Amino acid sequence: MRFISIFSFYFMILTICNSQNAKSDFYIVGKNNKKIYGIGISSDKSGNISLKLPHGGNQKFKKGSYKSAHCPKPNELTKAGRLIKEKKFDKAQILLEEAFRSYCFLGWAGRIGLLQCKLLKRQKKFSEANKIILESFKYQLSEKYAKAFTFEKIDVLIELKKFEEAEQELIKLGSLEPDVVAFKYNSLGKLSALRGNKKEAILHYLKTILLVKNSENRRKNAYLNVIKLMQEMNDNRHIEFSKKMKDEFQD
Repeated sequence: MRFISIFSFYFMILTICNSQNAKSDFYIVGKNNKKIYGIGISSDKSGNISLKLPHGGNQKFKKGSYKSAHCPKPNELTKAGRLIKEKKFDKAQILLEEAFRSYCFLGWAGRIGLLQCKLLKRQKKFSEANKIILESFKYQLSEKYAKAFTFEKIDVLIELKKFEEAEQELIKLGSLEPDVVAFKYNSLGKLSALRGNKKEAILHYLKTILLVKNSENRRKNAYLNVIKLMQEMNDNRHIEFSKKMKDEFQD
């Protein structure tokens, strides 16, 4: 009997925990920063939210009456990821477009928009990627996604050869965070290379290598570009930089 009693107690606790976890997946953050939980949520194309309540019924929130709305990861994102791995890019893009319309007001504008952007860039559809970036900035983005979209915006402007616009955006990046600094140097390197000034491009990439120590991916990107440009210029120092990169990244 005691075993059954203890088992029943733990089952009850587990049920309560699961219930709390489930309800935390769907919620609205009000103007007063308080969360209102539900068991389902949806939005219309204008950003008006309908929150399904645990005990029945729905609570409506007009756009502007709440800070943010949240729901679990959409299944469309998982399916799109599989399609991308299978190189079915057009199907993935259609699925992501539908997901963006359905979940842009439910906390997923950043994640879905960024995936759309990267997919379009991968296909060299830079004008379409730029449209996605501009659209995504209309929604509430976390600091993480706002930063990511700013980087993507600058990169796409460079690819579209809108160099002056890209430079203006780079000037606005005032952060001294290593990843931001490395991004700026590498972007200036890319700009210079596209303008045909390979020596200037190398100098910008070298700033990342010599001055920024905590941005591994961007440091590696800088090394690769320095090596490539030096090879194009028949500069034998590319051998030295290839060795330095190999020593640093153990590739």
